[in-house]
Amino acid sequence: MAVAAKPKLPIPELPKNAAVPWALHKFGGASLATPELYKLCADLLVQESRRNAAEDGSCTPTMAIVSARGGVTDRLVEVVEAALADIDESERLLKLVASEQIEAVRELAGDKIAEEVGAAINKDAADLFGVVRAVSMLRAVPGSTMELVTGYGEIWSAMTMQAYLKTQDVPSAWLDARDVLVVEVTGGGGLGDKGSSNTVGTDPLWDPTAKKVVDWFAAPEQAALMRDVDCKVAAPIVIVTGFVAATEDGAPTTLKRSGSDYSATIFAKLMDASGITMWKNVNGVYTADPRVVPEAYSIPELKYDEAIELAYFGAQVLHPSAMAPLIEGGIPLYVKDVFNPTLAGTVIQGRACSVSDCKSLNGAVDNYDAGSPIKGITSINKVALLTVEGTGTSAVPDLTERLFATMRTAGISPLMHTQASAESSICIVVNSDDAQAATDALEAVFERELERGLIASITTEYDHSVVAIVGEGMAFRPGTGATFTKAMATAGINIRTIAQGSSERQISICVEAADCAKALRAAHAALALSSTQISVAVLGATGAVGSEFLEQLVESKKLLTDPSVAGKRKAVSENQHRLQGDLGCASPTTASTP
Repeated sequence: MAVAAKPKLPIPELPKNAAVPWALHKFGGASLATPELYKLCADLLVQESRRNAAEDGSCTPTMAIVSARGGVTDRLVEVVEAALADIDESERLLKLVASEQIEAVRELAGDKIAEEVGAAINKDAADLFGVVRAVSMLRAVPGSTMELVTGYGEIWSAMTMQAYLKTQDVPSAWLDARDVLVVEVTGGGGLGDKGSSNTVGTDPLWDPTAKKVVDWFAAPEQAALMRDVDCKVAAPIVIVTGFVAATEDGAPTTLKRSGSDYSATIFAKLMDASGITMWKNVNGVYTADPRVVPEAYSIPELKYDEAIELAYFGAQVLHPSAMAPLIEGGIPLYVKDVFNPTLAGTVIQGRACSVSDCKSLNGAVDNYDAGSPIKGITSINKVALLTVEGTGTSAVPDLTERLFATMRTAGISPLMHTQASAESSICIVVNSDDAQAATDALEAVFERELERGLIASITTEYDHSVVAIVGEGMAFRPGTGATFTKAMATAGINIRTIAQGSSERQISICVEAADCAKALRAAHAALALSSTQISVAVLGATGAVGSEFLEQLVESKKLLTDPSVAGKRKAVSENQHRLQGDLGCASPTTASTP
């Protein structure tokens, strides 16, 4: 039976003479750390809104989701935590954060606008101090209180960017997402872990949110902006607070740590955007962490599914739940360098082949006949390996069921697992912070089986890492797994456990933490993600033929310095100093271009 398509959400009317849909942009805190960076990002929005005007027939209506100014969220956390011990220190910290934000506005927009915006920020700070004082009296920090206080970093950030746009005579407005974004909180209160991009437990309620967004644009102030602007001349720019939202009852909440990315994808769907650009300080998504693998380079294109797999295994892309609105709306995601916006970066769009599609194609996909079958390699550090070792095939028939039920009850999600059925043994990998709780829970549940010898042991080993290779192409290229494991053997790395998803888009292994960097580099090279090295040895270059060859080699500099070539070595016994000078080599015998 066919599944009925979901009704399309209502969207705001386009501004006057707009020939293209809204475009979404997202700026993180690192891109908004100083007044100069606010200016850079705001100017970039204006440039992007006008970039295709001649081709499209109008400027592009633009919406930007902003995070808090760099470091402000952590400092607001300190404000709340300080109230437990010293309310005066808490007040001092709060006033300092507010005053610095106001000074940023002053530097960007001048005294008059700073006075107006500063009055609003100071009022917010006074209200927040009343909340913080309650924390001091309670001697505890409710999760809802922490979310309320920290959310003001985004509010002040949106006010700051829009203040600058005013000075540039750009038609603009700012939107407090708490007024329109309605969510259902199912995962408890609090911010979540720093550095996490886990938004699970906060789900947008699409229908009421879409209605509120339409109503916001129809309100008199915004309606006048949309009516008065002419997109043939300039497009409106709406700055939206990331991270924050509200419950159905109107209570302020958040989308958890790193939730601004989720805000961006939600609003992209709500606006039926033509695309969304995540502005980072790197040129797209890389084949590996370039700090660990110097040969890593930007991936031109990923499928949604590949990006989800990379994100699950530690790559800084988007959490899978934050990708869902884009998949549902078929909206492409661009990851680009805010400091080099002309670079192509990475585009994420389209779905990978399903298992059934892969089988029907039977490997006959020309795109994967050449090049690497994988797109990227990533890792999760600080994990532990738990092994439940059985003694026979039927000693504990419900071993698997009880093990995973125990993990669920303890609130622990295994990162990967493998099972050797002949031994009734299971290996699971969990975050190191969860390892002790997982061990205690399993020992309690299987206490009787351990005493009777039906389970030989439950062991926990810390200081491990998960290394994963990801790419749709491995489904069409036999031997990818063999190449991966052979690379580990050649590098002298012991694989503790290995698993592959049924989609054949990823293979993950668990290795000792000390071997993680070596494993990443070895896999990157073996799976042809590291470009071929070119070694040229020139002997006897003093004659006419040798000299002419050197001249031609200099002319080939453009080819030799192509970014896709990971490294070049030129060993020259004659005229090496001349070659060094002409090619700009780092040493008399060796030159390397990353």
